Amino acid sequence: MAYYDGDRLMPGQPLPKTLSPIQNRTKKFSVAFSKKYGWAPTVAEMASHFGYVSTSTIQIQLDYMERKGFIARGHSPRAIRVVERGAKISRTGATKP
Repeated sequence: MAYYDGDRLMPGQPLPKTLSPIQNRTKKFSVAFSKKYGWAPTVAEMASHFGYVSTSTIQIQLDYMERKGFIARGHSPRAIRVVERGAKISRTGATKP
C-alpha cells in the first residue's frame, strides 16, 4: 500500500491548513503510540506500521506536518511531538501558551 498522499503544490502555492488523509493517520498513530509506550515513535516504526518499505514517505509527511504547525520535531529520532494548532513553538521545540 505504498502511495504518495501528500500535499501536491505548485510553486508559490501556500500549504493547506488541514492534514491530508495519511498525515491525519500519521498523527493519530503518533498520539496512540506515545500514550501506549510513553515516547514518540521513530520514522522507521511509523513506516513499518503503515507497511512502507522506505521511510521517505513518512519523512515527507512529517515535513509537511511540521511546516503546517501540527507537530514539532527535535534532533533525536523520537523527538516528534503533536502540538495544538496555534501554539507558539520555540527553536527548541517547546510550546509556549
